[in-house]
Amino acid sequence: MHPDTKRRIALALALVAIGGVILAIEKPWAGNPSAAPPPPANLSAQELAFPAAPDFGGATSWLGSAPLKVADLRGHVVLVDFWTYSCINCIHTFPHVEGFYERYKGDGLVVVGVHTPEFGFERNVDNIAGARERYHLTYPTAVDSDYAIWDAYGNRYWPAEYLIDQYGRVRDTHFGEGDYDQTEAAIRQLLAEAGHAPKAPAGEAVNATGNEGAITPELYASAAEGRVAIGNPEGYHEGQDVAYAPVSRLDPDLIYLEGTWRETHENVTALAPENASVLFRAGAANAVLDGPAGACAAVFLDGQPIPASLAGRDVDPNACLRLDGPRSYDLYAGPVEAHTLAVRLPAGGALFTFDFSPG
Repeated sequence: MHPDTKRRIALALALVAIGGVILAIEKPWAGNPSAAPPPPANLSAQELAFPAAPDFGGATSWLGSAPLKVADLRGHVVLVDFWTYSCINCIHTFPHVEGFYERYKGDGLVVVGVHTPEFGFERNVDNIAGARERYHLTYPTAVDSDYAIWDAYGNRYWPAEYLIDQYGRVRDTHFGEGDYDQTEAAIRQLLAEAGHAPKAPAGEAVNATGNEGAITPELYASAAEGRVAIGNPEGYHEGQDVAYAPVSRLDPDLIYLEGTWRETHENVTALAPENASVLFRAGAANAVLDGPAGACAAVFLDGQPIPASLAGRDVDPNACLRLDGPRSYDLYAGPVEAHTLAVRLPAGGALFTFDFSPG
């Protein structure tokens, strides 16, 4: 190759490199698909004081929509809802978030669900799509299996909501259940600021009451999320098969196992039909389970097959819960009371968590 040609190629490469450096300086978001896009021109100092909303570029796929970008949604109000499909608290919020979407999508509201998995099985897109159908979710969902959007928002909770105004700035946040009337009021305010005239809500939003006294917290059967609630003296031993002797007394808010279980970072799996029991106080009890499709997991309340009047919707009149894949199953629905709940899982049945709520 002629020396002049080499010099021209070298110069061209150098200019490309310099251009890349300039781009990185002027557009620092360019290398991070979930970084916040630049603000619109001529924003007021008051508006600039609000944090910019990160983008959705880190999504691994989308359900219910083509990929969305924060910059393309300017002029709209955007509710970003972080959820994962086995989270009972998320499940409780679904009717309210879907209600916001249905009421205000014609007035400039866009809802973007961000599905960030807690457990490995929640990375399966078919499982997420099935959950959208099961819970009648019609708003777009960004599948965030690599935690890119979660990390960009600095989020730490399921469920979590971020309300973004017409300029792409985060104006309100809410973590957990409840306060739906406050969220709706904030949506209406931002829609009005954007020049929309949202119609009056059809009825009052319902809030979690929170007045029923102490409720048993979420109980993990493994070390997921850095928590494990196994109450047996034998303890929990990740990566091992552990034999548990029956106990004569259950302490509240702990999981007690019987028989031999294989213990992983995310769940415990029964090697033969075995019981998992808990002494709880709540108005509703759920468990995240998996196991052989169609197999029966028998449900007992206070030592007897759970009566139909107190059984959750996933339990049939024979106190049998038919497993149909990894998800949250409804076990108990009744008054806020203390009870002993036991689930007899078939061989190969896996327990991830027990979850409780006022009802």
